[in-house]
Amino acid sequence: MFDNTVKIKMWILLLMSGGILTIFQPKYLILMIPIIAGKFFSSEEVYWGFSHHYAVEFAPIIAVSSILTIDKFLKSNFKKISAIVVIILNIVILSQIHLYNGGKISRIFDINYYKNPIKKDISSALKIIEKADSVSAQNTFIPHLTNDKIYLFPKINDSKYIILNINDKNIWPFKSQKELIEEIGKTEQNNNYQNIYESNGIKVLERRT
Repeated sequence: MFDNTVKIKMWILLLMSGGILTIFQPKYLILMIPIIAGKFFSSEEVYWGFSHHYAVEFAPIIAVSSILTIDKFLKSNFKKISAIVVIILNIVILSQIHLYNGGKISRIFDINYYKNPIKKDISSALKIIEKADSVSAQNTFIPHLTNDKIYLFPKINDSKYIILNINDKNIWPFKSQKELIEEIGKTEQNNNYQNIYESNGIKVLERRT
């Protein structure tokens, strides 16, 4: 469980976000054991870290145990020490928070953070595929689709359209942008698809009839 940098960072996050306080609440600590085992012994690397939603199951346990532990300390002779520790932990956590795209949390106060230069391109691409029965899409598009059948690219099956963003940093399940671009090229050549829309990295491929 400590054989990878991603896992070590996750351990630090768990402890610093209040996980260390579960030591004082054994019954909640026991609840975390199967979750920790399932997470760190998984063969899928994406489960090990905190970049996605796979750590959310820790939140309610840590929250409850932290409240109970802090309450316990405040009722003891360590009121001042407890308050100082809580304040320091919160300052450290807030200073380390990063947005999904890697930027500092302070960027939310910058008006440019809310501007999306490719919003129109994405909207145009989505309009093309919105009425299709089946679509294959890059993972960041999938939550926004309403088609009957939706596949995660490179899985295609009977998809009429494929929608992609080759400039997106989130290219999972591919390991590199080069690998993604190579797969797109293979799809155009070998799976009878043609490029019908391309703008600012947004691509829509249509199955030839």
